[in-house]
Amino acid sequence: MNAFFLDRHNFAPFSNEHWLLFSAYSFVAIYLIYYCQKSANPQQYQRPLVWFLGFITLLQLAKPFIRLHYGMFDIKDDLPFHLCNMLPLLMWLAVGSGSRFWFSVFSFWIIIGTSQSLITPTVTETFPHYESIRYWTVHFGLTFAALFGWIVFKWLPTYKVAGQSWLLLNGMALGMYMINLGLDSNYWYLRGKPTEDTALSMLWSWPYYLLQLEAIALLSFLALVAIIKKLNKN
Repeated sequence: MNAFFLDRHNFAPFSNEHWLLFSAYSFVAIYLIYYCQKSANPQQYQRPLVWFLGFITLLQLAKPFIRLHYGMFDIKDDLPFHLCNMLPLLMWLAVGSGSRFWFSVFSFWIIIGTSQSLITPTVTETFPHYESIRYWTVHFGLTFAALFGWIVFKWLPTYKVAGQSWLLLNGMALGMYMINLGLDSNYWYLRGKPTEDTALSMLWSWPYYLLQLEAIALLSFLALVAIIKKLNKN
């Protein structure tokens, strides 16, 4: 049982395991979206999606308690303060309440932020370690939920919501930066890049890469709306 929870730091990005997990999760997500979008009443899948988001929320929230139990908890890294760790709960609330506005706001963050974590993962443990299961299920689950809302429910974003999503993201980032100062942490990577090789590695050094992220996020949000509108029209 200990091997299922204790750190080993033996995951290698771009390895066979990485692409096997990526392919397996992708296949399941694509199949479910393809199957459900053909339904005459796609809104019937809202409740199952809420249950799924509740499951990955619990999967995420269990992490700090597990690490506390095994004496591995680090307040600078293990609180659910990274954006991808917050989003399961936020999406659960948005879909559960049927709020298309909040769903769209969070979907931008997921598709632009969370999805890139699947290509350049920061996970350190190999399957079937708990951290591996949590990381891939949460990140793929969020991406799946965002795409499911767009394709199956037709909860499509707008340019106005894209701008509002960007502004809210900046406001939350400011609050998180204050928390980082208090904890001497680096949640949201606001005080430095990840130690692992990720998409952020290609950007300028801190703090200048934060300015790049600002521009990339806004342009990506707007481009995403344009692409979705074009695909929906066709």
